[in-house]
Parts: sequence; structure tokens; C-alpha cells
Amino acid sequence: MLRGQMPSEFARQPRGLQELDRWKATEFRQFLLYTGPIVLKNTVSSQLCSLNDICCFPYENYLQQIKRLVRTGQNPLEQVSKRLVEIEHAQGNSSAQPKAKPQMYISSKRRDSCFLLEDESFAFVQERRGDGTAVCDVVKHRHTVDLFDKPCPSKLLNIAYIGNGRRFRRKEVKEKDLNRKVACLPFNNGSVMIPLLHGIEHSC
Repeated sequence: MLRGQMPSEFARQPRGLQELDRWKATEFRQFLLYTGPIVLKNTVSSQLCSLNDICCFPYENYLQQIKRLVRTGQNPLEQVSKRLVEIEHAQGNSSAQPKAKPQMYISSKRRDSCFLLEDESFAFVQERRGDGTAVCDVVKHRHTVDLFDKPCPSKLLNIAYIGNGRRFRRKEVKEKDLNRKVACLPFNNGSVMIPLLHGIEHSC
């Protein structure tokens, strides 16, 4: 149902649970943060703990970066320690610079057309223009509903449900004001909006 629906920032589209033993760490993260809340809604007890608190993805993902810091087979721990100190020092010198937005694809194709604006409205790109603007269908935050209400209302996290009958307001939006990419996933004759927490993934 969700295969082919995830934005292009994802290196992999969802695979079925029958292939669980072959999932990569990025696929577990995708299930945990994006597709799982939809697939498991009304199936898993609300009494279960938050799996994100015990997620090991950051450690597995960071191993690749650590391995790149080792240049020879001799004294690998010393090499890693030295490189990390150099990186920390370099970041300290550049901390005054504003952080750039995560890189994201912008398209009028459904899976790459949804974005969160600064006022928490959702914008769906209908047409890109060559002057840095886009024609968008916009729905206000107050016109959406919560996907879940425990442990908190989902709209506090900008996760919302929009029914197919919802009316949109068409307006011109500057592409620089497309604040965050959003995964727009089909659910119950409507769509669930889940803002992305990262930029473009790379296949591993």
C-alpha cells in the first residue's frame, strides 16, 4: 500500500514484513518514524513503550563515519580519537554560521510535493515556476485532525490527518519558504502528513 509513496529523500521504499530479516537500519527507522504509526494504528496497544527511546539506528549509522576516520590498520582507536578532536575543533570555529536546511527534492509529483510552511500549514506543490516560486494548494493547521492522541496529540509534532474532502486554498509560495519536507501517505480515504526528520538518505 505504501510502496512508491515515500518521498525521494528515502533510499528505499517500504518492504513487507515478510522481508523483515533483510531490512536495513534505514528501513527500520522508516517504519518506526513514518510508516509504522499508520500500518500499526488500531493494531498495537497504546500501552507499549516508545521504541524510538531504544533505537540503535544512530549507532549503526555512525559506524560508517567512524570507519572512514581510520586510515591504516595500526592504532585505530588513536586515529579515531585524533580525527574526532580535529572535527570538533573545526565545528567550533564555524558554529557562528547558521545551519543550512536539509537538502530536499521539490516536485509536483505527489510523493515529493508536500511541505510544511512556517505557520504549520501544509503546502502541496502543483506547479514550479522558474522564478523561485511555486503554485501550491495550502491547508491550514487548524483544518487538519490528529492521527493519534497518546502520548500526546499528534498535531503537536505536526503529524496530521487530512480527509480527501478537505478544501485547499491555492496560492503562490516562495520555494525558500517551503520549510520542511513532509511524507504524505494514504490512509482511510485521506492522507497522513508526517514531516521528515532528516535530509536525503544514501543507499548503504
